[in-house]
Formats: sequence, C-alpha cells, structure tokens
Amino acid sequence: MSQRLESLISLVLATGVVLSLAILAIALAFYLSNTGPEIVLSDKYRVISPNFFEYMRNIAKIDFGASGLMAIGLILLMLTPYARVIASFTYFAARRDVKYSLITAFVLLVLTVSLLTH
Repeated sequence: MSQRLESLISLVLATGVVLSLAILAIALAFYLSNTGPEIVLSDKYRVISPNFFEYMRNIAKIDFGASGLMAIGLILLMLTPYARVIASFTYFAARRDVKYSLITAFVLLVLTVSLLTH
C-alpha cells in the first residue's frame, strides 16, 4: 500500500472514531444532566429494526435528546469501517488498479449485504 492510501485510511478511521466519541460524550453528559446517574431502561429509548439501514431510517422517530445523540454516535462508529472500505475502493479505482478495486468492491458488497440483513 502506498503512503497516500495509508494516510487516507488513517484519516477516515481517526475522524470517524473521534467524531463518534465526541457525540457519545455529549450524549452521555446530556443524559446525566437530565436523569442523573440512574440508568433508565425504557422502550422509549429503543429502536428496533430488521437491519442497519432501517435502523438509520427509524432513528428519526426517536427524540433527539440523549438517546438520539447516542444512536447517532453509534451509527457513526459502525459506519467508520464502511467508510474506510469506500475510501479504499475510491483510491484503487482512481489509480485504475483493477485487481484491488475488485477485491475492495467484493468487501464492500459483503459489508453492504451484512448491514442489509442484520
């Protein structure tokens, strides 16, 4: 792998993790300021979906308080490896590297099917 690709992947992964962590920290602070240290396990905070993309679509149905921010932070964290594969595919396609483009496209397909079915 070239230094450019490694830098791109590092940037994508670090950005995704740091943004996710920041959103989750804000959500936790918001939750603690509203409810205190007590953990409330209520259906109000539950989003049930047959797959990941449905989960992302259904997230708009919950309030955008602490639970909504937590869900957004988790979605961002789960999409970070997906974004990494997209960045790799884009890089290989731009370099017209057919072999690695096909391999990366296969990985992207497997990830997409997994997110659609789980």
